[in-house]
Amino acid sequence: MPGIGEILLLVILYEIHDIERFKRPQELASYSRLVRCSRESAGKGKALTVFAHKLARAVYHIWKHDTV
Repeated sequence: MPGIGEILLLVILYEIHDIERFKRPQELASYSRLVRCSRESAGKGKALTVFAHKLARAVYHIWKHDTV
């Protein structure tokens, strides 16, 4: 995948295994525990979680549709 280093790519591949088991990007985000929870720690880490959620959606679409 373009823009992702080799180590991160391998981690994603080993964690997800087969993208076809996720019907929607939201399922991948939920599997990755990147969904909002009702309890937050005073808003800490929120920006990082938002970025990770966007990255998960991008990975889903790139991998599922085999496009950049």
